[in-house]
Amino acid sequence: MPSGRSYTVQEAEALSIDDRLRAEARDLLEDTLAWTASRASWDQTGEILTAMNAALGAEDPDALNDAIARLEDLDPHRATDGNAEPKTPPPARTLDRLNETIHQIGKVGQHGQIPPISGPSAASSD
Repeated sequence: MPSGRSYTVQEAEALSIDDRLRAEARDLLEDTLAWTASRASWDQTGEILTAMNAALGAEDPDALNDAIARLEDLDPHRATDGNAEPKTPPPARTLDRLNETIHQIGKVGQHGQIPPISGPSAASSD
């Protein structure tokens, strides 16, 4: 948030990243772990991860939403990678950065709670 101005609670919440947006980013990053793409696409993914981490650090929902949209554009199931290079799983450095970003997103939600994980793995085994 820009400094020098006081914000109401409602304004501050509107300017921060909500749990829904965090979950959307986390789900997309988890999907990205399974992608196969060209080296050029993985390089772009690295740039997007840098932007995503900056958005998370600044609690900037607009920048995070933009990074999500850019990463969605690279999804090999949605777009054609015009690069003739061979398609590979994420390189080691990109894989590490994906996991680090997933961890950063999952650490703390807007209200200081860890956002719930959806899906069958979240079910209790009692």
